[in-house]
Parts: sequence; structure tokens; C-alpha cells
Amino acid sequence: MGPAVVCNYIGKKGGGSLYAYEMTKGLVQNGVKVIAIIPENIENMKMWATLPGCQLVKIKGYKDNYFSFFCAFFRTLFVERRKIKKACKGIDISSVYIPMIQPLSLMINSCFKKKKCIVTLHDPIPHKGAGRISTFIGKRTAVKADDIIVLSEKFLNFTAKYYRHDLRRVHVIPHGIFDYYKNVYDSDLKYKYDTEKINFLFFGRITPYKGLDVLAEAYEKLSHEYPNIALTVVGNGDFSPYEKTYADLKNVTVINRWIRDEEVYGYFEDKNVVTVLPYIEATQSGVIPVAMACESMVICTDCGGLSEQVEDGVTGKLVASGDADEFYKAMKNVVEKGIDQQIIENAKKHVEDLSWSKLAMQLYNIIEK
Repeated sequence: MGPAVVCNYIGKKGGGSLYAYEMTKGLVQNGVKVIAIIPENIENMKMWATLPGCQLVKIKGYKDNYFSFFCAFFRTLFVERRKIKKACKGIDISSVYIPMIQPLSLMINSCFKKKKCIVTLHDPIPHKGAGRISTFIGKRTAVKADDIIVLSEKFLNFTAKYYRHDLRRVHVIPHGIFDYYKNVYDSDLKYKYDTEKINFLFFGRITPYKGLDVLAEAYEKLSHEYPNIALTVVGNGDFSPYEKTYADLKNVTVINRWIRDEEVYGYFEDKNVVTVLPYIEATQSGVIPVAMACESMVICTDCGGLSEQVEDGVTGKLVASGDADEFYKAMKNVVEKGIDQQIIENAKKHVEDLSWSKLAMQLYNIIEK
């Protein structure tokens, strides 16, 4: 298909590392030669290592602390960049693709100064709790890019204005489906729900914008009316602001830790699981396509780009953001009428169209412009 594309991803775990892999795999499936620059400690290294047609350039990563990061910063500046340039010497490279901005993305890009740069911007509007340094680096990386990809139509105009880009250089490619979790699932790790109850599931990183206080208020009201419900909150992050509130709720389980890839599918696959996303703000969610693929009904707030992932009454239920009473009513409707199987079927068909091969082809069309 022509010159090679460099995939620049220096994150080590979570949805970002999986997104980077899937988009790279999609490019390779479409006949594109890819050079992937990834950290040695990336969580899904086995997948990268067995990806045919992709040249890997592995550099030293860093751990989750400032000292390790600053060591990696100077090591990348003086050592790793030379390694990258040596590995890419003599290769005809057309562009660099950043599937998710990381603190060292811009420094890596300096190895390819005259090459076109395309960035997928997952959060055009920085979320609450985002650090100043990461916000600054993220904006600077996006501003310097030639093209920006966002995951929702809603953020096209904002992104063009805020990051000082021509609107013709801002594109939409929706989030794909992470069927990987189903493929690596270890059934021995399946989470055991009470099959006699409607089980509401919150899954994802614990951060202020996720609306856990809204969920607690809605669930508390519902639990006083119906004994046949339970709530499971699963995810890594600081749960301390919510501990007291959730400790007083009935039939609630909190699993506050990092969830391994082999475990993820096991939280969604039960027939009585309803995935809830009470977000206060959002651009999009990787949890939604996972839930839909696992046939778990989705209730989420109508904020950010979530309405482009969930069609109200067709592939899920949308409620007003920040309104605990509206969220309570949506949950109550499921308890009283049962999980809507037509919505489940519609959602499953919807995510089948989000194949990474198709999405990567859209990316390559942008690269070729």
C-alpha cells in the first residue's frame, strides 16, 4: 500500500494499549506496513509480539511514579530516540500515528520531524482530575498534529477551535469493539452474581467525572423499594470519597483494584447484568461496546459523545446527566419490566459494524490525504 506508518504508543496498560493494538492490527490487515514503537513493559506485549507484518521497536517504559517517569524522560531524550532512529533508518515512512496521547508522545515524534502526524484525541475536553502537566502535553501534541481524529461528531467544532485546526483536518472514527476480552477470558475468573437479582454493574476507572455519587443516590432510592437488586462497582482508582456512602447501601459489592484482561468479560456475561454509566461528563466510553457485545443492557447519561454510542430506546437507555432521580427511574423501569431483549439484540448488531479493520481503513484514508 506504499510507505510505512509509525504507530507511536508509549502507554503501558488499560484501554489505551488495547486501542493502539487493535488500530495497528487493523492497518496491518489492510496491507499497511507498520512500525510500532511501544514500551517493553506494555501489558499486552504477547499480542504485539505475535502480530504479523508489524515491526516492533521496544523502548524502556516507566512505572506509576514521578521518579520513574523523569528517569524515562531523560533516557528517551538521550538514548531511546537514537535507538528509534537507527531502527527506522532506510525505511520509507509516510506518517506517524498516535492512537492515544502519552506524556512522551511528542518527544518520540521528534524522531520524525518532517512526517505527517495523526492523533486520536480520546478526550478533547480534559476530564476533572487531569493533571496540569498531562493536560499541557496533550494540548501541545494535538496542536502540533497535522490531523486529529475524535470519536464523536459532537466534538468536531470544539476540537477544531480549541486545538487551532482547520475543520477539514478534524475527523470522526468511532470507538471499536474490544472483542479481545472475550478471546482471552478465563472462565475460572467469572464473577458470581446472585441469579435471583437484577445486577447493576458500574465498570471502569474510578474518577470524579464518572458520577458515582449520582449512582449511589439513585440506587439507594431503588433499594428501599425492591429487594431483588444488587450493585457491583468494579474499577481501579481512588474510591475513598465514596466509601462511607456506599458502605450504607444494601447488596453492594465494591471491587476497587486493577482488573486483568482475563477477568473483564466475566463481569458482563451474566444474563441479569445491566451496565450503568452515570457519568457527569464524557467524550465516549470503551465500556459501552464491551457491554453491548456481552449482551448487557446499557443505561447511561446523555453527556458528551455517549448519545452517539447509545440510541435511546433502541440500543440502550439515555438519561439526563447529573440527575439522580432520572437515573433511578431508568433503573426502576428495568426492575419492573425486565431487561429489554430487543434492545440487547439491537445493540449487539450495532457493535458488529465497529470492526477494527473497517475503522483502520478510515484511518489510512486520512493518512493518504
